[in-house]
Amino acid sequence: MKRVHTLIIVYFFLIVISGSCGRKSPNEIQQSAESAVLNESSSEVKTYLRSSSNLVDDLYKELVDKSPALNKIEEDLESLAPKANKVNSGFNEYDLKSKNYYSAANNKAGYITDSLLRNSIKEIIEKSKNQYANNSAGLNALLKQISQNGTSLHDHHEALKIVMTLPVIEKYQKENFPDADNYKELVKEQEKLIEQMDSIISKH
Repeated sequence: MKRVHTLIIVYFFLIVISGSCGRKSPNEIQQSAESAVLNESSSEVKTYLRSSSNLVDDLYKELVDKSPALNKIEEDLESLAPKANKVNSGFNEYDLKSKNYYSAANNKAGYITDSLLRNSIKEIIEKSKNQYANNSAGLNALLKQISQNGTSLHDHHEALKIVMTLPVIEKYQKENFPDADNYKELVKEQEKLIEQMDSIISKH
């Protein structure tokens, strides 16, 4: 957990630095930008709300549209996804052919009637199979790391959305906090009417 927290801080720091060269950083945009998503009177709200049913995603999209640094991260994430799929599908196809071959070879060897020859051929097949497993172990380890990194990227992406949009919703909450006097007045009116009805009820 400590490692994830540290990575988020570092990641956020890099975003701020990368967006600070003559342009507003994500942090500055958080504090200054008005949110169309949170502004009910804005005609833009319908456009944003069609993008997702999650307010965090909608608010984050606003920030992405206004921040070159965040936009770059989204572009990089989008470009990485097909690359991961490509290497996985490419290796799976390659690996499946090898496994199918060894399965077929063992099946054929089973039909050899000469037991000495059959066992000898099976040993050759097993040796080749083990050699293939050893040779591909490095690639399997890399594929596992790619999968783990994909999960980590997803987790950090979600964390980034939250830490970027929390100040936006908090700013909205502070600036649009309802006037308690209106609520108090309504309570008084309700209680007054209840008293009036109680007065009539008590006479019957």
